[in-house]
Amino acid sequence: MRKFDLLQSLLVTMVLTLSLRRNFSVYLFRVNSLGEVGMKRVSKVVCDAGKELLLVVLNHLQVRIIVFAFGLFPK
Repeated sequence: MRKFDLLQSLLVTMVLTLSLRRNFSVYLFRVNSLGEVGMKRVSKVVCDAGKELLLVVLNHLQVRIIVFAFGLFPK
């Protein structure tokens, strides 16, 4: 069992390291392509889109969740 724990720990460490490197290289590519101002603009657009999506989901799902939670479905 101990051998597998060490292997699992090593795999997790490798995946996290590779993921961080890849994400950082993508970030550098974006900054170099768009520039700092362009990155801020893209970041704001993505943030606003996420907020808008959250509002749509909450507005449409909230009623259905309440109906489901309190068993208000017509029988």
